[in-house]
Amino acid sequence: MGDIKLINWNVRGLNCAARREAVKILIQQAGPNIVCLQETKLDTVDSFLASEFLGPIYTSFEYLVADCTRGGILVAWDPRLVHAETPTRQRFSISLRITLKLSNTSFLLTSVYGPTDDGQKACFLNELTGCQPAWEQHGYAWGISI
Repeated sequence: MGDIKLINWNVRGLNCAARREAVKILIQQAGPNIVCLQETKLDTVDSFLASEFLGPIYTSFEYLVADCTRGGILVAWDPRLVHAETPTRQRFSISLRITLKLSNTSFLLTSVYGPTDDGQKACFLNELTGCQPAWEQHGYAWGISI
């Protein structure tokens, strides 16, 4: 498939400047191709805010807004090495078709932030289960990043 480096992190909120700086430092040190952040607690993300915690390389991203102070998902990538398209946002997840430019290898990536409320867990599991058939019919591998 080619080499790929991915960070997957429950950041527990990016509303604080110090937390954004800590995330940015770790991302710069690790140098991943793809960054998956859960529990951003952000209701909107623009390129200026994203650069505060991603740095200058990760100019391409998709996000799922937080529900008040819960949840929020962001997937970012280095556009020099990765192409991502066809974002699918659901209540608890965001999925993207990822293509590694050097190997022209494609796969689907799903980043998930599940509910803590027991009453929503059945809905969460149904959402994840519902993703599988659509992906299989296109011949993609099925995987979940939690």
